[in-house]
Formats: sequence, C-alpha cells, structure tokens
Amino acid sequence: MTADAVIPQERTPFLSNVPVWLIQAVIVAVTVAALGITYYLGYSEAAAEALADGEEIDFELEDAYTGWSWVFLGFALAQSLVFGVRRGWAFASVIQITLIVLLGATFLLIAQDVDRDFYEVGIFVLVILTILQVPFGNIPSGANWRNSLLGLALGLVIIAAVVAFSIWLAPYLIELG
Repeated sequence: MTADAVIPQERTPFLSNVPVWLIQAVIVAVTVAALGITYYLGYSEAAAEALADGEEIDFELEDAYTGWSWVFLGFALAQSLVFGVRRGWAFASVIQITLIVLLGATFLLIAQDVDRDFYEVGIFVLVILTILQVPFGNIPSGANWRNSLLGLALGLVIIAAVVAFSIWLAPYLIELG
C-alpha cells in the first residue's frame, strides 16, 4: 500500500449531525407557516370576492380545509423522509416507509367526519399512492435510487398495460353476457 492511497471512509448518513429537536422544530415551523398561509389565502380569496360584489366578507374556517389536508400530508411526508434519511437507509427503504406513512395519513383523512374536503383529498392521494406502492412493494429495499426509479418505471408500464388490456377486453366480456 502506498502512502498516497486513499482509504475509503464510511459515509455518515445525511442530517445525522443535526440534532433531532432542530429538525422537528423546522418541520413543525414550516407546517404551521403553511397552515397560516393556507388560511390567509382562503381569507384573501373570500375578501376579494366580497369586495368585487360589494358585500361583507363571507369566510369560514372550512374554506381552508382542502389546503390544510395537503399540509397534513406534507407534514407526514417530511417526517417519514427525515426518519429514513437520518438512519442512512437505502433510497428504496426510505420511499417504502414514506409510502406506508402517507397511506396511513390518507386513511386518517378518509376516516374523519369533519369535512368532505379532507375526504376528497384523502381518496385522491390514496389512489395515487396505491398505484405507486404496487411497484415499490416489489423493489428490494436495499436498491439505490437509480434501480428504484427503473423498477418504478417498469411497474408503472406493467400497470398501464394491464389497465389498457382490461379496457380493451371489457366490451368482449360484456357481449358474452
């Protein structure tokens, strides 16, 4: 071994040197700011409509619920990504845990009985996450980002082919009775 040889060192996971309380504080601060911005935007829209009509501002808290449901999902996404990245997990593992956390969050949005807007966002995101979970569930958890994205692309092509075949086959099955 020569004197100039570089000995490879083990990589430290991303964000491993940042205190957990600081990461959590930033995530909570961004979430609270996003909730406030969403409320303000809803209020501003109601104020602009009222001003244009020459009426009193008709704004209720429910007008901000759709935006708040997206903020809730963003909070769950950030928490799960930081959880996996701080531990130095492989890309596929981080995405798989993130999808599972987000699926749970969408079930919470669907199960609540506060407002229909939460339910609608939950259903929409659940469908998309389910379609993404099918290919990611078949990718080895140790896969890097390149192999994960290739597996995702292949999985989405297979899903699209199955859907296209089903659409093509449906009229023939209906004729059979």
